[in-house]
Amino acid sequence: MHILNLSDPRWRNYTTAQTRTLGIYPNSLRHHADENIGALVTVKSNKYDEYAVSATGIDYLFRAQEEGRIKSGYLVLMRGNIIVATKDIAAVAAMVSNVFPREGQLGPYYWFNADGTVYVPGAVELTPDEPMPF
Repeated sequence: MHILNLSDPRWRNYTTAQTRTLGIYPNSLRHHADENIGALVTVKSNKYDEYAVSATGIDYLFRAQEEGRIKSGYLVLMRGNIIVATKDIAAVAAMVSNVFPREGQLGPYYWFNADGTVYVPGAVELTPDEPMPF
């Protein structure tokens, strides 16, 4: 696994306008031109235990790697300025391939645990007023 140092000044951040246009915001994209690697960066909200990762961002970075536009791509989970986990974007794409993303105000997303694994909540129970389907 490549060791990422996002404090290296050679990392360039996509602008907020660019990530909004791509449908990735509030996640961010970063590119290290010297090594030609990309990172989808998610900073944990204080409101949740998990990390909200843009489904569009995963797809965008994975396609960039598959098409040879970058040498490698990584999902980076951060708490403040501290990197909590990094995962190869191909492994991330494989993890979510059979998981339906949630729909949010800012687009589809997945919940990830701090160890970089996808969080899949348990089944939702019927409400008391719903009829039993069978």
